[in-house]
Amino acid sequence: MGLTGWYPFIRKKYEPVVLHPTTLNTIPNRRLLDVLGTCYRVIRDSYSHNPEDVAHGRLEKEISRFGSPQQLRIFIDGDQSLEKRATALERERIRTKALDRTTKSLETLETRVVTGSRLKKRHFSDVRSGLASSFYWSKEHRMGFAQYMRDKGWIVIEAETEADVAIAVEAQDDDIVISADSDMLAYETIKTLWRPVSGGQALVYSIPALLQSLGITRTQLTALAVVSRNDYNRNIASLGPATNYGIIKNIPGTDPRDIVSAYLLEDKVRSKNKDTEKFHNALSVFVDRQQTKVVDSGSQSDIQVRYERLSARFEDVCAKHKESKKFQLQTTQSR
Repeated sequence: MGLTGWYPFIRKKYEPVVLHPTTLNTIPNRRLLDVLGTCYRVIRDSYSHNPEDVAHGRLEKEISRFGSPQQLRIFIDGDQSLEKRATALERERIRTKALDRTTKSLETLETRVVTGSRLKKRHFSDVRSGLASSFYWSKEHRMGFAQYMRDKGWIVIEAETEADVAIAVEAQDDDIVISADSDMLAYETIKTLWRPVSGGQALVYSIPALLQSLGITRTQLTALAVVSRNDYNRNIASLGPATNYGIIKNIPGTDPRDIVSAYLLEDKVRSKNKDTEKFHNALSVFVDRQQTKVVDSGSQSDIQVRYERLSARFEDVCAKHKESKKFQLQTTQSR
């Protein structure tokens, strides 16, 4: 999810530089790449429709666009964190709901294939879209990809929890961080962010230039991220990025915690803070750069098993449909 509404808000005040594919590898700086935050669509498409080794190869090809093994350090998410538990549960709920829809769509498709009923494109697209909505890059695939890349000479860091926190801990002033996740703008240690967009391009966010355009300090930007809606805390009702920016920019300070404390005392904030939100989780992640690893409850694994079974059933139905069409064509030709 990242920082909700941040990129549109920022574009009103700051224009990132567009980096074209031909110039991506002409910049010598070391790059720290968040695999999931950069390549999610490629991961979903590759691991949904291909054997594992083929999927690994396709993902490697995508990553290599952003640099060589000598330039890149590749970060992969680890286990779930306590701070992100609420978001994780909501995503599990959404995946489960998508799988319920997929099951119904697949049953309809199976029935029509078996009975020889007329099929429309939507009968297939309903299943495909449902599977896409419920996709999850399993830990087994992540570990397999990490080893695959190491065998190819790449440097891979398997984070204990989230990759972006591991990147923020390691980042140095001259490093380039690569991710589409707006959370990266929250960390004080990150100075340059490349955000991949369509056409093989990347938008370059220079944090010093961004701060100048916004007229705030690095500390205030981190505090603004903390009080925004993110993966760790919700924002206070009706206080979006623009409104919070107007409050935060008038609160001086050298510690994000002090700025957040002062923000919570503002009349406009106090009157709307019905849940007495303190932003402890976001402060722990964005300021302390710490997360608490939690033991997997097994629910994600159960959802993954269900997803894989539905995917296999769909492939089987598609194969039967193909054979049926082939038989019909041969029967027609023999007449």
